[in-house]
Amino acid sequence: MKKLLTAVLITAFFLLTISSAVSADEDLISNVMVKYFKGSVETTGMAVAPDNMSNAAQAKVLAREGAIVDARAKMLEYIKGVHITKDVTVVNAMANSKINQTLEGFIDGTYVVEGSEKWEEGIYQVTMRKDIDEFNRVFYEEQSTEFATEPAARETNYTGLVIDARNVNLNPQVMFRIEAENGTVVYDNTKALFEPAVDKGLVGFAPSIERASELPRVGETPLIVEAVEVNGEDGTVVVISNEDAVKINKELESTKVFRQANVVAVIDE
Repeated sequence: MKKLLTAVLITAFFLLTISSAVSADEDLISNVMVKYFKGSVETTGMAVAPDNMSNAAQAKVLAREGAIVDARAKMLEYIKGVHITKDVTVVNAMANSKINQTLEGFIDGTYVVEGSEKWEEGIYQVTMRKDIDEFNRVFYEEQSTEFATEPAARETNYTGLVIDARNVNLNPQVMFRIEAENGTVVYDNTKALFEPAVDKGLVGFAPSIERASELPRVGETPLIVEAVEVNGEDGTVVVISNEDAVKINKELESTKVFRQANVVAVIDE
């Protein structure tokens, strides 16, 4: 299965759905991740109309409503499984009323992707999308006092940091974290300023080094380092060698690269 944030679903949104469309299969997982690279989450819902419809128009309307419900249920499935920190998922944090309300608003705010609706052989299909900026903000605000407060204190020749994690099964978390093999923290929210992190996330994701290099956040001359393993629950913390950690600290500590969250992780689609 393609690498992705673990999904957990407890929902009653089974109305009018096709059973195979309810589960998060590999195709859906891959599609969600591709859109996650672009700063949004996208899911596809499918539904059939009841057999007792008096006309085709009514059947189509009801099937469309069912497909939207299905897509939003999958969105909820995905979001609940997102790791906030290395051992806390969104579903664990929902006892916090603010987070719960934000999640409800997030799902309600999904919108239909233009051109995605299909009605064929009695099956309606629709793709829903939601940008994740506001989703990041609520969790970053919970940890706002832990972000860096001082601006960049020195210059560096590097414009960004790229971590090649394609070989280590990294499952990203909202409060992204890089550690050295000896456990030393190399990069997390304490290294970045709050506003840049909220605007674009603590880290960006790309499916290849080439695609990562095209992202404006890492600029033209990023420092590229290969991950050696993952740590934390469900592999949510990327680990680099002690040698690379020393190099990163020497070149990037207290620089604009970290303060502006100019970091990208490369993971498989």
